[in-house]
Amino acid sequence: MSIERPSGIESHERGRNVDVTLTIVRHTQKEMGHSVSEDGGIAMSPVSEGGRERARFFGKMLRAEGSDPKVIGTTYIPRSVETAEEILEGAQASDRKVRSYMDFGFRPELYRGSPYFYEMYGQVSDKKRDEFMAEHHPGQTFEELSTDEQEQVMSVSDEAGVEWFLSHGDGPLRDGDPTVTARGSAALGAYQIQRFINLVDRMKSGSKEHYVAVSHQLIPEPLLLYILLEGEQEAIDEKELDLVAKLRRLGGSLQILDNFDVSVTTDAEGKKNVHLRLRGNTYRIDLAKLAELAEAGRELIGRSEQKIDQP
Repeated sequence: MSIERPSGIESHERGRNVDVTLTIVRHTQKEMGHSVSEDGGIAMSPVSEGGRERARFFGKMLRAEGSDPKVIGTTYIPRSVETAEEILEGAQASDRKVRSYMDFGFRPELYRGSPYFYEMYGQVSDKKRDEFMAEHHPGQTFEELSTDEQEQVMSVSDEAGVEWFLSHGDGPLRDGDPTVTARGSAALGAYQIQRFINLVDRMKSGSKEHYVAVSHQLIPEPLLLYILLEGEQEAIDEKELDLVAKLRRLGGSLQILDNFDVSVTTDAEGKKNVHLRLRGNTYRIDLAKLAELAEAGRELIGRSEQKIDQP
């Protein structure tokens, strides 16, 4: 998918023959077996030792592919930062600085749900967790399970919570609930991706970079559902939203260290080619929808800068 290089940038020193990839990866495994804390907020559990090893291995894989990754985004939740640090360690990265989304104007409250959200998400995911434990690990506690078994339990329980959230489509969880909607979450993600795409115009010609951002469930999934074009199909019809069905077609939500790549290359004239790779498949991006959502994301963040679709 090619898009024209914006006018007004005439320097041959920037934006030409550039090859840049942004890998968005879910954090590694955490210690706690619940997604919601006892006080009704998101669980702040740190990553487990096994999780640290897995994140380092992920970094080693990036290095084996010839990448020297730079972390340009983590959330305010500690396990996101810890995952990033271990990835950089495994990759023996030359730049070990971990940059937060907060550095770019993302306020933590944009991602925090309401008490109702955490209550319902916890109920749905814990119910599924207990059912799965009773069926597959009777008589055992979560702490007694192996790392792989714990990961499987959390995958099943979290998926139930994700689908509950997405089942509300583009509407609020209930009247007056302040939790960001699926479309709002997609808008925040689109803002990040559009900034990344625009960054290419300012990069030194001939540059090749690999950036990494560490995220959580329910942040990248809505974005994928709105902007991916499957074959000749149109982007998702917001009038007949079935986000759960589309998520299942993509193979479900991001699991531990599951990731996708947004790649941008430019030719000698600076024309861009943008595509997204997820689970071995390459997808086209609806760039018009991305720009529309990115502008909505800019408004959510409250940035007063120029429009997001301008370099």
